[in-house]
Amino acid sequence: MPTLAGAAEQSLDRAVGNESARPSRVDILGVGVSALSLQEAAEDVVRWATAPRPKAGPHYVCATSVHGLVEAAHDPSFRQVLNGAARVTPDGMPLVWFGRLLGARGMTRVYGPDLMKEICRVTAGLPVGHFFYGGAPGVPEELARRLSAEFPGLDVAGAAFDFHTGRVPQAPRWMQGSGLEWLFRLIQEPRRLWRRYGYNIPVFLWLALLQLAGLKTFTNLTETE
Repeated sequence: MPTLAGAAEQSLDRAVGNESARPSRVDILGVGVSALSLQEAAEDVVRWATAPRPKAGPHYVCATSVHGLVEAAHDPSFRQVLNGAARVTPDGMPLVWFGRLLGARGMTRVYGPDLMKEICRVTAGLPVGHFFYGGAPGVPEELARRLSAEFPGLDVAGAAFDFHTGRVPQAPRWMQGSGLEWLFRLIQEPRRLWRRYGYNIPVFLWLALLQLAGLKTFTNLTETE
């Protein structure tokens, strides 16, 4: 029976073998969103984590939703941060639908918490260290304990933290896949989220329609791949 470390090494071999394959990007409101799968995103992160430090500096990945794109549309400096990322993963279904309309037929959702767990699964047993930062006091420590128990051999040196520690419930998979996760979260935290969703969703739909119709263009400040 294959061991967890052996499976991790096989995953790493696939990641290294796919080094030459670079996923395309879809311009959504001026942000180059990566058209890739959860597995491809995780393999990219593992490859970067196990490769020598690049001369251009470390890589970073942004899991971005409608909220992030609307903020970037109004804030050029934030848009530059997103476009400087090695990967900008589509964290919400509206980004996936938009990308498919623009021709990225194989584009799938890369949900931030899922990406985090997939990276932990692939790197369990490998010489890759993990450092968790953010969340309420005690959350990173609790997250480290839970992930270490779930993925033996994991080297452990925000919202994803709260999800994985059980402090915030996640929407059912059918709601996530149908683009209704925002509704679930709004019901859970109406006082905190009603302004975000009440503003961002209509603004995103309007700006996306303008872009699709060719009536508005957005400056992509950084061309990075």
